[in-house]
Amino acid sequence: MHQSKFHLVWLLAFSTLACVASVDADVDRPLLNAFACPTPPMIDGIVNEDLWAQCQWVSNFSLNHKAQVASQQTRVAFCYDEDNLYVAYLALQSRATMPQVSSMVTERDGPVFRDNSVELFVAPLPDQLPLYQLVTNTLATRYDAAYYEGGGRTLDWDPDWTPRVHLFEDMFHVEMAIPWSQLGIEPQAGTTLAISLARNEGPHAEFSNWLALIHDNRRTLNRFAILRLAPADTTLPITIIDTDALQENPPVFSPIVTNVPTDAQVSANVCIYTADDYPAAEAISCRTFDVQSESYAVITQEPLPDGPYIANINWMLNNNSVLVQEVPFTAAEQDNAPLSVELVQPFYSVEPFLRAQVTLNYPEIVCCDWQIIAEDGGVLLQGMISEALGTHELSIPISNLPIGQYDLVITVQNTSPEDSITVNFEKGAPLGVPTRFTIAPDGTWRKNDNLFVPMTMFLPRDMQELSDFGFNTVLTGHDRPAAPDCIETNLRILDTAQENGMYVWIHLCRLFRHQQDYQGLRLLVSQLKTHPALAGWHIADEPEGTSTAPATLIKAREIIHQIDPDHPVLGVSTTPALFQAYMPAFDVFQPDPYPVPQNDIAMVTDWLRFSASVMQPGQSLLVTMQAQGEPFFPRHPNQDEIWNMAYQSIVAGSKGLGWWAHGPARQNPDWLTYRDLVPHTHALLTDCATAQRINFEQDQVYAAVFRNPEGDIMVAVNTAREPREVTFDILAETITPYDSNFGNITTRIESQNITLNCPPLGFGAWRLNR
Repeated sequence: MHQSKFHLVWLLAFSTLACVASVDADVDRPLLNAFACPTPPMIDGIVNEDLWAQCQWVSNFSLNHKAQVASQQTRVAFCYDEDNLYVAYLALQSRATMPQVSSMVTERDGPVFRDNSVELFVAPLPDQLPLYQLVTNTLATRYDAAYYEGGGRTLDWDPDWTPRVHLFEDMFHVEMAIPWSQLGIEPQAGTTLAISLARNEGPHAEFSNWLALIHDNRRTLNRFAILRLAPADTTLPITIIDTDALQENPPVFSPIVTNVPTDAQVSANVCIYTADDYPAAEAISCRTFDVQSESYAVITQEPLPDGPYIANINWMLNNNSVLVQEVPFTAAEQDNAPLSVELVQPFYSVEPFLRAQVTLNYPEIVCCDWQIIAEDGGVLLQGMISEALGTHELSIPISNLPIGQYDLVITVQNTSPEDSITVNFEKGAPLGVPTRFTIAPDGTWRKNDNLFVPMTMFLPRDMQELSDFGFNTVLTGHDRPAAPDCIETNLRILDTAQENGMYVWIHLCRLFRHQQDYQGLRLLVSQLKTHPALAGWHIADEPEGTSTAPATLIKAREIIHQIDPDHPVLGVSTTPALFQAYMPAFDVFQPDPYPVPQNDIAMVTDWLRFSASVMQPGQSLLVTMQAQGEPFFPRHPNQDEIWNMAYQSIVAGSKGLGWWAHGPARQNPDWLTYRDLVPHTHALLTDCATAQRINFEQDQVYAAVFRNPEGDIMVAVNTAREPREVTFDILAETITPYDSNFGNITTRIESQNITLNCPPLGFGAWRLNR
């Protein structure tokens, strides 16, 4: 009954309602009106009351960090009475991906924003703190935080507000009732407050917000909209902008203006800005024009260079500003240069080939002569590319060339004058035999076809010490400096790792994630792929935080595997709602739960289990645990928490262990814990890596039995911060500690079942004799 009424009301309403806002004197801050509701809506998560159809709705959400409209749109409206501010969200979703809209967080003030969720930021005084943040996921779990002047964020603010959610086939609804008393506001017509609206969408990995706040300034009050408690006689324009047309070059848009007084004069002033400089830089162009009930206007007369832009549209009603809209768009790509050449073969390679990408854009011309010229000018090798227009890979054997510097010269014949490009390259000394890392069908790592268990510290500083502690893998920094200098930087790290018997994942994400320019990626992968210390390519560090689209990463993975099929592609994600969206981009998926001290430490198990449920065959699961404290978290994990998270990861099926320390790892007061932990857990994981795993769970205690031909191993961990006694139906004649020096859970066998006496955050491993 509810759903049929919903379709009747809202299909009619949204045939005309779309992106609506207005401002008074302050044209830089859109003003949205909340209308008084004579009868409050029923807060049941189903937005079907007639009063919502009479409200002012906003849409046209844009991706964070990008001048790009979200593909999964969100519509929001407000109304109020003397007791509450009411908010309605319609989170639109494609039918194909709606089954993936899920949430995990159930505890208040947990990481709700990492689920499929909606957010409201509200400041009772439009230009100053406090600022309140309210978030709810599809389970209606509440997250509420306050930001005070000089005090940062606090989760101690726990207002008595009500969110309700309902899922449909192509969207989910959210309704909120927020008491004015919790915001410190006495409501009356004309009252204003500052707001910002956001949505976190999982299946398409879209973090979006209404105000096109592309520079991560969702908490910058002077960029917020103004929400006004509107008088009863307020009249507003309603507009639609054709965002598809904004993708054309030159960009255009089609406004439709309705519901304005019949004698009103409507005009628009449109200015185009480069997105990266908006709003500080001067506009590229501006135009003012009159608007009829339906009209079509060209924003720019000349094509724009390739890149993201913002169209700032100031709508005028009787010469007064009533609406400012910021519409992101991307100009079409420009043609490439007639001839370009890029080397894609390692300078420091064990392979006897030089490879280059040759792109030719001369119509009806056959490409090209090539020569390799020594420093003395002598031609050592020569040949030609017979293919015509397009991009071609040139492979040249150079095994007989001495170590040294050379020029590769590409010349296009039959042009006047002849067009040629010269590229210098170096044939370096062989570094050794490349190491091949692959992922087996069971998700385990293989180094030259032998089992390999990664024990990784992220962002290394002290390679020798890490090696002494038992780590065997490190991750380079965020590819700084940028290519091509990062080739030399990463080469030095690879050389240092080789000297210390370690392997490296090379961090690549900044090479391509913004402009989606993959040339630097191709160059770096090609030049370093044969280094003996290379273990794999790390293409994403929490891509949801930079709104990097899954398609961008999937393309990067395809490019890497075309160049280097012998090393896996890895990536970290911190948002379970997006795990399924990002999963296809990686060979090795790395969830990174950070529970200390804000959240239940069992989130390590929860995230690994959820990751495993959405993984694809042939992928590997590799946890990235919290090793970091200040300044990102109030404190570092202590010794008990470090061991507990590691044992949770083993029980939940991680194929290796990784820790993220953003800076020198030894900043942790319990840094020396890793010296014992890493060798012990590496041995345990090695023994359990290929075994069948049988899981057990009871009262916050998680256990697994790993079935090996040589004997079973049981691993258990207590995620409660209180003691637990549990009995599992695990048949065993005898049970002995896996390593007598590690573990604080005691056991006994009762009727062949095993009872565990677990201290707070306890852990243990045992060998079983059946």
